[in-house]
Amino acid sequence: MRILNRGLIIKLRKFIKKFNSQIGNVTILSITITIVLIVFTPFIIDVAILFKTRADAKSASDAASLAAAQEILFLEDGENIAKAIAEKNSAKLVSYFANDNEVIVTTSKIANFIFIDSFIKDTIEIKATSSSEVKFPWSE
Repeated sequence: MRILNRGLIIKLRKFIKKFNSQIGNVTILSITITIVLIVFTPFIIDVAILFKTRADAKSASDAASLAAAQEILFLEDGENIAKAIAEKNSAKLVSYFANDNEVIVTTSKIANFIFIDSFIKDTIEIKATSSSEVKFPWSE
């Protein structure tokens, strides 16, 4: 029994010695990093798409609220121009509110993911809200 244990210990030491060299460590580290990159890259790309879609929706709502405020300044209907500007920016006008001195516009944009779409059946709609102040030059 003792000889069997000694032989097992010698084999175990040889096995550990193989992985104790620099080449073995670099190989294991390289394989690990490659696997991690392959697994997480699609998620990183989808998160970048999420932030890009959010920025696009915010830009569309900013442009729509500014255009609507300008139309109201000339005593026109601002909702139609806000809808047109949102559509030009590939977004959808969700809500529009205007009073005497403020315009609030909410737009939405659908995020087109690469990897997450295979897990999620529903589309993800990103909404952004912007407001613009209307300053009439003759009221100052």
